[in-house]
Amino acid sequence: FSVKPVSSVLHSYSDHCFSIVPEPVPNSEPPGYEFGSFGPSQSGFYYSDGDFRVVSSNITRYTNSFSFYTVAVSQTEKDGVFMIEGSFELQSPFVLQSLLYGSGSSKGSVSTPHVPPTVADYTNPFILKLHGFWYESLGELCMVGTGSSYLKEGTLLTPVAVLKLHNIKTSSSITSLITGTLESLSPSNDSNYFEPISILLFPQLNYKFTFVSGDSADELSDGSDPEKNLPVYDVLRGRSFCSKFTSLVFRTVYNLQYTGCRSNKKCLPRDGVIANLPSSMSLSAVDCSDVLKRVQILLTFDDKTKLSRHEKRFDPNTTLVGEGIWDDKKNQLHVLLCRFLDIANSWSNAHVGDCTTRLSLRFPAIWSIKETSTIMGQIWTNKTVDDSGYFEKIVFRSTENRIDTLYRSKYEYTELDRVSNLCTEKKLERNKRQRYPSPKFSGMRFSISVKSSKGRTGWGFADALTVNNQLYKYTHLMFAAINDDFERLTRWEPQGRVNISYIIDIKWHTPPKLTNEGSASIALDEKMEITAEGIYDADTGGLCMVGCRKIASIDQFGNASMDCDIILNFQFAPVKGFKNERYIRGRIRSIREKSDLLYFHPLDVSSVAYSREQARHTIWTMDLEIAMVVISQT
Repeated sequence: FSVKPVSSVLHSYSDHCFSIVPEPVPNSEPPGYEFGSFGPSQSGFYYSDGDFRVVSSNITRYTNSFSFYTVAVSQTEKDGVFMIEGSFELQSPFVLQSLLYGSGSSKGSVSTPHVPPTVADYTNPFILKLHGFWYESLGELCMVGTGSSYLKEGTLLTPVAVLKLHNIKTSSSITSLITGTLESLSPSNDSNYFEPISILLFPQLNYKFTFVSGDSADELSDGSDPEKNLPVYDVLRGRSFCSKFTSLVFRTVYNLQYTGCRSNKKCLPRDGVIANLPSSMSLSAVDCSDVLKRVQILLTFDDKTKLSRHEKRFDPNTTLVGEGIWDDKKNQLHVLLCRFLDIANSWSNAHVGDCTTRLSLRFPAIWSIKETSTIMGQIWTNKTVDDSGYFEKIVFRSTENRIDTLYRSKYEYTELDRVSNLCTEKKLERNKRQRYPSPKFSGMRFSISVKSSKGRTGWGFADALTVNNQLYKYTHLMFAAINDDFERLTRWEPQGRVNISYIIDIKWHTPPKLTNEGSASIALDEKMEITAEGIYDADTGGLCMVGCRKIASIDQFGNASMDCDIILNFQFAPVKGFKNERYIRGRIRSIREKSDLLYFHPLDVSSVAYSREQARHTIWTMDLEIAMVVISQT
C-alpha cells in the first residue's frame, strides 16, 4: 500500500491554527522530546458523538484510547513558542499497553524519539503525523497533518486533520486536565472524512502532589485499628513503593459491597438513580512518587455490560481521579477523589472538580475463615445526606488472595470448636501404623478433580494457607519436604495433629444451567471458592475442616453472601504403597437441610498424592497446571 499525497492547502498550518498560535520561525537549537506536561509518549482518551468511520468498529468498540508521541520540540524566534512535531496513533486493544492501565509514569527514563510506523496496519490502525506550535504561557497547542487509516480487508485511507489542545502548562496538579478536539479537514462527502472527536488527557510530567497532606490524614482515615493493618515495609519487602503498588494494587479487581443504599439511590458518587450498580472496580496509576509515597490514580467502576477482558473503554461518568498518600502511622493509603464535570455531550470542555469523595486502602494483618482478602478498603463522601451526590459507604475487597504478600500476616482460627464437634477423631490401630505426609509436606497443596452427585464435574486447587500459626510456603519447602518425608524417616513415628487452614478454588466444566429444584445450588456457579479451617492428623492422614463458600449470586446492591455450613473431609494416601492408595480422596458436603436454598449436593473429590516416585513424575505436571491457570487468568 502507499499513501496518496494530500494537497498542502488542506493541512496548511496558517489556514487552521494561525488564530490560536501564530507561526514563528524555528531556530537552530537541537530539538528535545518533552514540552510542558507532555512526555515523549502521552496516553489519552477520545469521544465521538458521531461516526469515527475511518477506524474499524472492531477497534472502537473495545477501546477509546490513543497515544501522542513527541518526535521533536524546537525553540523558535518568539519566546515561549515552540515548534512541535509528533504523531497521533491508535493501537489495537489486543496489543495495547497504555500508560494509564497499570504501569504509571516512568521516572528517570531516557527520552528517546518515537518513530511512527510508515503506514497504518492491524496493530496501528490510525496514524497522523502532525506539525504545529505550542504557546507556553497560554497552554495552547495547534497542529495539522496527514496520515493513514487501516480498515478491514486492507482498505487504506488518508485522513487529514487539525489537532487543538488546551491547558498544556509547565506544571500540573490533581485538577489539571488537558482537553481538545481532533477535526477532519476533508470534505464531508469524502471517504477520509470523520466527525469531530473530543479529547481528554492527564498531564504526565511535572505533576505536583499538593492536594493531600499529612494534616488531612484524620479526615481521610477509615478509623480501622492500625495494629490490624500491615505496615508498608512488610508489604514492599525490599521493592520500591511504586513498583510494588503497581503489581499488587493496580492490577487487581475489587468486589464492591454497598452498605446502606436502597432502590439504587445514594449508592455511588453520582447524581440520580443508577440503573445497573457495578459489582466491581479497579484502580490504575497515572503518576507515582517512591520518595513521597504518593500516587495519582484513576478509580473505575466496572460496567457489567463489558464485551470482554479486552475492553478498556474510558468513561468519565464511571471514573474518578484521585491523589493518595501512604500514612505510616495508620498503615493506610489515603486517597482524595474528584469527579469529571461538564462531560454530557463532549469532552472538549471537561474539567475536574467536586473533590468530596474519600478512599482508604489497607493490607489486613489478620486473616480468618470469613476474611481472606489481601487488600481491603472503603469509599465514602464528606457530603451530608441531603447534598446532591451524597452516597452511603462502599466497602471493597480484592478478588484474588495473594499469599506471596502475606509476610508477617497472621491467621486467626475461629471455628475450631465447631470442628471438634463435627469431626470425629479416627482411632489408630497398632497393626495398621503407616506413614502419612507431614504437614510440612509439599503435597498439602494439591490439584483436585470434583464430581457432584448430579454428574457435574470440575477441577481446581486446594492451597494450604497456614499450619498452626505458620504460613504454609509451598514453593520454598517443596524439595526439602520431599527429602524429609521420604529419606530421613525410616520407621513409623507419631506426628500428631495440627490446626490447618485452606483456600480451595473449583472451576466447573459445564456451563451453568437453571434447575427446577428451587435451590441456589452449585449448578448455578461457574466458580466455587471455599475458605476452610480444621485439623490434620498426620498419624492417620485424615483432614477434616469446616468451610465457608462465597455465594456467586449477588443481590441488586452488589452484596455477596457467605455459607459457612460446609464440612470437608479428605484422606491422604500413605507415603508408601501404591495399591488402591495413590489418591487423595475426599468429600465436600453441606450440613444444611435439603430444603434450604443454600444446600448443595455432596461433591466427591480426588487428587493424585505425592509419593517419592510419584513426585518425580508429577511435579512437572503440577507446574504445567499452574501455568495453565496463569494463562487462563491473563
